[in-house]
Amino acid sequence: MNIYNIIFGQDSGQVNCCFHDDSRASAGIGPNGEYNCFACGAKAHNSTGFIMKYFQVSEKKAIEMRNKFNKTLSYQYLPITDEQRNFLHSVGLIDRVIDRFFFRSGQGKLMQRLLPNANTWWNAQGLSNHFVGHPKYKYDFTIHGGMTIPFDNMYYNHIIITEGEKDMLTLLSLGIPNVVAKIGGVQTRVLGNWNFKDKYVTIIYDCDDPGREGAIADADYLTEKFNCKVKVIDLGLNDKEDLNDYFMVYGKSIQDLQGLMAKTSIHIPQPKATKTKVQTIIDSLTADEKVEIIKLLKEENNG
Repeated sequence: MNIYNIIFGQDSGQVNCCFHDDSRASAGIGPNGEYNCFACGAKAHNSTGFIMKYFQVSEKKAIEMRNKFNKTLSYQYLPITDEQRNFLHSVGLIDRVIDRFFFRSGQGKLMQRLLPNANTWWNAQGLSNHFVGHPKYKYDFTIHGGMTIPFDNMYYNHIIITEGEKDMLTLLSLGIPNVVAKIGGVQTRVLGNWNFKDKYVTIIYDCDDPGREGAIADADYLTEKFNCKVKVIDLGLNDKEDLNDYFMVYGKSIQDLQGLMAKTSIHIPQPKATKTKVQTIIDSLTADEKVEIIKLLKEENNG
């Protein structure tokens, strides 16, 4: 369904309708290519029907166009605007990184390449096409939570994992090549594979409780599953601040980060206590139920 990627920069979910002047994402793209606008009533049963309506062509011509669209992705990779580039500069990214990872969709959205056929939309407040009702990042539906990108950086012996793409791109812009981002945030676990085996891994997640908990869970997993030597870095920032803030807000340098990494000890997973079935049942009882059971046991023992 590359026609939707070409027009909207995504091929599922809510989009601005292309058949009327729409700024409220009134249309939806279904899992089988259905298109439906709840504002103007535009409909298509599949991507072929959408092409017929959008380009005003016959079904035969639409099928021919669909097949060509599905063979190429080049149409959706448009140059970013000056506004988009200036925004990326403002968050600390350099042109070399911007040109590698970013493009503009057919509807003008700022998009980041994650994989050859998977992207994410940057819905940033600093951009004119920002939509308040959408999350700041909208992932392509083919992306699995926990994936680490870019894959070509996984071949270093030392890997730095960040919680988000912006942090990863910040470090790449500062000249650190061995950094990857975990897709999906701390709600997902790292999808480990043989690329992690026996490696040194540094985890730098956001400075909030979910970030710390997620970092520990990933550190435990990588240590126990792949024999990694893992360091979990505490940046010492305020709640919800992240690695980009470390550099852009607090003016820290790469040398500051490297010093912090050097001082941090290797993570040692804590033993996990396992409950017996009896203990699990006991923990599930209310206080009144426990009192009643104790009373019955006393009566039985006295008898």
